[in-house]
Amino acid sequence: MTWFARLTWMVVGVAVALVGMSALKMYRNVRPTKAPVAVVAEAEPLLVPSGVSHDGVDLPPSDPRVIGNPSSLSLRRGCAWGVPGRSPYKGTVSQALSGARLPPEVVRKVEAMVARGVVSEQLEISRDAIRTVSGKRQFDTNIVAMGFGSTLCFGTRVNFEPGHVERADLYDATDADGARFAVMVPYVCGNVSVLAERAERPEGGGGGGGTSIPEPTTLLLVASGLAAMAVRAWISRATRRGMEVGS
Repeated sequence: MTWFARLTWMVVGVAVALVGMSALKMYRNVRPTKAPVAVVAEAEPLLVPSGVSHDGVDLPPSDPRVIGNPSSLSLRRGCAWGVPGRSPYKGTVSQALSGARLPPEVVRKVEAMVARGVVSEQLEISRDAIRTVSGKRQFDTNIVAMGFGSTLCFGTRVNFEPGHVERADLYDATDADGARFAVMVPYVCGNVSVLAERAERPEGGGGGGGTSIPEPTTLLLVASGLAAMAVRAWISRATRRGMEVGS
């Protein structure tokens, strides 16, 4: 092989390696936490104005979440959290997470973290987003399950007044299979809540000062362009040599 052919294959190899590394890194960065129950999609349009709370409706007795409910909490759905601190949670961490059907090992881990004050990150809550203070992670404002009073409500929407922000602690724990679960406990009310992480990357590489990661598709296009240019140049060079030999 000529030096140009070796260079061509080197460019192609490096480009392919970059695509693979970038795809793997991006997958690790955006892999969302696992929602234990498919309730985010069941959210209903809010029928109350901003800044107003709504306690939702009781789950029917035939609902799988009601059958064999491991907690003593009443189970509801379709709530609106509009007035922070209106109805502080009266149950325990274990009751809320067990009622949401999180794996037992996750319940134990989060319960111990809360008791010891081992916080993963801090959160800012608004009607538009639930974000970590670092800006690296974002969660759906349709909360998977929230404990307030003596109730656990599935599909609770944040319905604060526009511009109102609350703070909370975030606790991360993994189950036996390595799936990660996110639990939020707001300072104002202690409403133990299970979150669903949005599968999207924050702008600017996570807001933490890091550089953004090029999309694998973009890298692949660049690699293909470089390879094509190298091949065309090699063909042109070979053609010229053939013409010189023939003459």
